[in-house]
Order: sequence, then C-alpha cells, then structure tokens
Amino acid sequence: MRTDVVFVAGFLGPVDRNVSVAPVPSPVGRHSDPKAPLEASLPPPRNLGVWPPGPGQRCAGHSVSPVSCVVYQPSFALSSVKEDFAKNLNDISQQSCNFAVAMNKQIDVRTEEMAAKVLFNSGPTCIKLEGNVNKNRSKFRHFARQVSGEVFDVPEKNQVIFSYTKQHMKTFQTGQMSFSLADLSMESPEAMFDSEYYPQISFLFVHRDFQCQGFGTLLLNEGLKIVKNHCKSRPVRLQSAQDAVTFFQKCGFQIVGEPIDVMHCGSRLFKTLVNMQLDMQ
Repeated sequence: MRTDVVFVAGFLGPVDRNVSVAPVPSPVGRHSDPKAPLEASLPPPRNLGVWPPGPGQRCAGHSVSPVSCVVYQPSFALSSVKEDFAKNLNDISQQSCNFAVAMNKQIDVRTEEMAAKVLFNSGPTCIKLEGNVNKNRSKFRHFARQVSGEVFDVPEKNQVIFSYTKQHMKTFQTGQMSFSLADLSMESPEAMFDSEYYPQISFLFVHRDFQCQGFGTLLLNEGLKIVKNHCKSRPVRLQSAQDAVTFFQKCGFQIVGEPIDVMHCGSRLFKTLVNMQLDMQ
C-alpha cells in the first residue's frame, strides 16, 4: 500500500492514497448549520479515488485543498476530545478560583496591616498606631533622616506610632516612635540590657519645628498604654541619647548603669547612649 505525506487539517502525516476523505463544507453549503455537531455537518464518506486531486479538480461539488480537508473520524473519537477539553477547562477554572481566593486573603491581610488605629485626637493633633508595612517603614526612614541626619529603619517585631498636626489646611508629621512588646514566652531575662524579655522603646523622634510642644510626651504616653495593657509586670527599657536623658527622667525613667560611648555611629545624637528603665507597676 502506498502512502504519501499530505497536510490534513493542518497536521503533517502519512495518508493512504485510498483513504476516505471528506472536505470541510463551505460556509454557505447544505451543511452550514452552526448549531449542528461536527460529525453531523460532514457528508458521508466516499471513495475519492487517487488522492490528492489534480489541479482544478473538484470533489463532491466543493473545492478541495490539502490544508482545508479533514480525515473522517468516528463520532466516539470526537466525543473523547470533547470530554478531555471539558476536563481541562474544569481544571483551569478550579485553579483560577484557588488563585483568586489566595489573592483575596493576601489583600485582606494587607488591608488589616495598613489600617491605622487612632490613639489620640484632639484639635489639630492626631496620633495613630499604624502597621509595620513597607509604606510606613519608608515614611519612618525618611523622617528619621530629617531629624537625626541618618537613616534608621523600624526594628523587627516593632510597632509604630506617628503623630500629626494640621496647620493652614495641611497635615504635617510631627513625630514618630517605634517600640516592642515583652516576649511573654521568655521566663527569665537574658544578660543583655535590651533583652526581648522586657518591652523596649527603640526610637522616638520629634521634628525640630515641633519640639517642646508636647508631641514627644503624647507619643510616649500612648505607647506606654499599649505596653501596659500587654504586660505591666515588666519594666520598660530604652537606650537614650545623651541629649534626651532629661526628657525621659521627667517622664519617670531612671538611669541604669553608666553611659555607653558608641564608637561606630554616624549620627552625633547617638554617640553616647544611656540605659534607662521605667517601672510599670
């Protein structure tokens, strides 16, 4: 039996010269009902003789070309293709639904983290507890550089409080504070002063244009309220810059030990640190 390679339905493959082939009907022919199944729209197979037809030959009243013809397939083969297609479509739909659910969960978590909780609001002054997310961390670094001349990032496991004021129909950031809560899973403190066993205040910045106006005290008091609600049996600790020791002493903190000289510090504000703590009981 001789076989030749011809294009059948766009695919290259060997075809028997005596194979029964049915041409794709023309759009305006007798079998042009778009709702009819594919097997119903094809005429019955017939022996076309030698294949492919010569130039200018016609087959069953239709112009025939190798690319526009299909080999007549039994109905069960087409049904199998339909079932596979429907199965793949269902799998894709299920994967799309799972992806959408996962994305919605991430969006909900993100929205919850970015939601700001108002801690204090009186007149033009407002203090908010905001999430430790990228947007707020960037704002924290920018403000820290304005105040100290050096970039400081929000430490890990820290919460952030921002203070704002309105002047001339505009809102200005006046200060910020980052702090961490006590690790209640620790039964005893470590040797280090800044052990996670204690709640700690990491940074407290007030813009130079708004210093000596009570914003630092407001930030500190609102942060201490959160710390006390979490655990009031452990003292709050911090390492204060030398210039801020008097401020923290007025707020009830006491000096612990001798001042510490920091050899590798870019900001002049933190070349000397003083360990301080506040008893919350």
